[in-house]
Amino acid sequence: MKLINKKTIGLCALTAFGMTTLAAGSADALRLNPDQAHKYRAKHQKRMLKNKQRQLNLSFHRADRNRDGALTRREIKRSPAMSLRLLGTTDFNKDRVVSKREFVSHGMYVFKVSKLGLRAVHPKYRLSRLGAHPAAPKRYDTTLERKKRQLKRKKVQLNHSFSRYLDKNKDGILTKADFAIKRTVRYKWQRKWVRTSRGWKRVWKRVPVTRTSMSTVGAKLMRTADFNRDQVVTRTEYVAYHMYRFKLKLGVKAISPHRHLSARPMHPRSPKRYRVAAGPSFWSYFNVNYRFSM
Repeated sequence: MKLINKKTIGLCALTAFGMTTLAAGSADALRLNPDQAHKYRAKHQKRMLKNKQRQLNLSFHRADRNRDGALTRREIKRSPAMSLRLLGTTDFNKDRVVSKREFVSHGMYVFKVSKLGLRAVHPKYRLSRLGAHPAAPKRYDTTLERKKRQLKRKKVQLNHSFSRYLDKNKDGILTKADFAIKRTVRYKWQRKWVRTSRGWKRVWKRVPVTRTSMSTVGAKLMRTADFNRDQVVTRTEYVAYHMYRFKLKLGVKAISPHRHLSARPMHPRSPKRYRVAAGPSFWSYFNVNYRFSM
């Protein structure tokens, strides 16, 4: 019985040694040089990208029930494998539908970057300028028309805010008086008469000392939107300045309003007008250039 056990143990050891040798030999046979590994990796990635594109096309075809080549909000909501966030992340041209090109491009970009670790350009840079899909609602037809609507709405909002919130005295212009606010500079002690249950009594009270100054918003507006430097911001200057900034934000070409508004004459109610009309000051006669120009 002991002899059989020794033979069995020997056979097992020999078998284990043979299997280890074969495994090492097969590993050496499968080991590739760097060039072969690069080619194999490239082929594998290409095959994975092809399969991923096929999966995306199939999932889009399943979700697109009316076969119009675009996914609407209702179709995305009915599809169990999709969420409504898809409309916000893949609708690059903002036409309220997700076309097949947008869906596949976004899916392939995410797969390349997150799964394969490859570098890829975001599809929004080349798909945001696309026209609207034929299946899109009529009110979201093109990007240009959407920007025109935004500019029109912005102009109405600016006129409304100028007349309702900024122009306090309703004279059609913005001056320093419209942006004047009272600020507490310090406190002082002052004796005042106070009526009590026993009669009038003189007590000490802490009274704030205020100073009237221009607000930060008003100072910035007077510095940037007053193009002809008459210390008055008219409605035209206010709207032109903010529309120019909004056009730059939308990516629309715009000319600076300083070109056509800096040469305008001073407003009739400008405080600078009365200062100029008052004539030269006493110290201007000591200026040589001023004396010889008379």
